[in-house]
Parts: sequence; structure tokens; C-alpha cells
Amino acid sequence: EDGVIEEMGVISPEGIVGIVGAVSNNYCTVISFLHPKTTVSCKIQSNGVAGLLKWDNSNIHYAQIKDIPITTQIQEKDTILTSGYSKVFPSGIYLGTVESFERNLENQTQNVKVKLNIQFESISKVYVVENLFKEEQQQLKKKEDKLSE
Repeated sequence: EDGVIEEMGVISPEGIVGIVGAVSNNYCTVISFLHPKTTVSCKIQSNGVAGLLKWDNSNIHYAQIKDIPITTQIQEKDTILTSGYSKVFPSGIYLGTVESFERNLENQTQNVKVKLNIQFESISKVYVVENLFKEEQQQLKKKEDKLSE
């Protein structure tokens, strides 16, 4: 009844909580960022390089960005933000900081360990956000898919 629909983003003042999963008249469920299949499009603030942030399945305070090109300059304590490349979250939501990074010379990539800003064990208030450009993005994606057929 309040306009909440599936696939809306759920955030707190500290960062991303998850995505609306199912909705009824008065309630909704949220698929947590800590779900093993959830990824969030992100970017490294200092250089704008984008990647996918995913919980590392072990500690609720950390997540990983995998397969960043090895030529990308990464520094500890660099800020990680949402990239705005998804249909769920707008650009610029603070996610956390670079804790460490590891180079893989074999495939010429880097994996970045991110210390999340959000404290999942003490979330008290959340906000549901709507991407006002979601429909336009979906239409553009359909056009792109047709071109690649």
C-alpha cells in the first residue's frame, strides 16, 4: 500500500542492506546483501574502476571485489561506492574501504577485500529506494540485447 515493489533497494545510513524480495499489502521481505547470490555494482572512488562487490561468505564485516585489472592502482583505505550501473541502487552510496588487495599474476587481476561500513548486527532503520530510471534502463538493455543477436 506504500508503493514498495519487488527489486527496490534497501539501504541504511551506513550502506546497503539488500533488495526487496517479496511484497504483500502491508509487508515485504528483504534479500540481504549477505545472501550468497547477491552482488552490488561498485566503484573505487579514487580511480572510478567498477566491479562487483560480494559478501565473502565468512565474516559479515567484509566483502570482496574480484577480477579488477592488475594495472589498476589500488590503495588501502580507498573508498568503495555504488557505481550506479545497476537498476537497483543509485551511484555514490558509501559501502566501505579497501582493507587489502591481492594480485593474481596468472590471470592478471586483483581481488580486493573491502571492510564494510554497515554493521548488520545492529541495523535499526532502513530506507527503501526507487530507481526512477529503472524502466528506461531496462528498455535500453532490451535494445542492446537485440543488437547482439
